[in-house]
Amino acid sequence: MSKTILVIDDDKGLIKMVESGLGAQGYTVLSANTGEGGLQIAQNKDVDLILLDVILPGLKGRQVCAKLKESPKTKS
Repeated sequence: MSKTILVIDDDKGLIKMVESGLGAQGYTVLSANTGEGGLQIAQNKDVDLILLDVILPGLKGRQVCAKLKESPKTKS
């Protein structure tokens, strides 16, 4: 079973590069270009790892991280 990685970043070029590299290694890669979108995916999908940009439009990366830590599903 492949591991799932969520990438939350507003740089679409970076997301494509990470998807390509990690996908080639057998990982399933999900992505969001906003903090809000990333939170929604993290709550609705089983994610093994989250790569989170600190500087995002709207909800900032540190705020996203705090919300992830508050949720029983994503706190660990």
